[in-house]
Amino acid sequence: MKRLIFDLKFLTGVIFCYLGLVLVVFGLFTNKTTEFFPYNINFWWGSVTFLFGLAFFIAAFITRTKSEASQTS
Repeated sequence: MKRLIFDLKFLTGVIFCYLGLVLVVFGLFTNKTTEFFPYNINFWWGSVTFLFGLAFFIAAFITRTKSEASQTS
């Protein structure tokens, strides 16, 4: 786990997931829509940002498992 914390993909995933969750929660509680833009932009971009961060998390764990597998063989 210690090597994973220093992986840049892991730290980027943390930042984007946190930002995405903040935007999703803000979008759920404010529900800001306008006449010209009928979508809740905070909710949707928060969801996209969270999924982007989740992709970085998955990439960090895949890299970790591949490096551990190559070290043991």
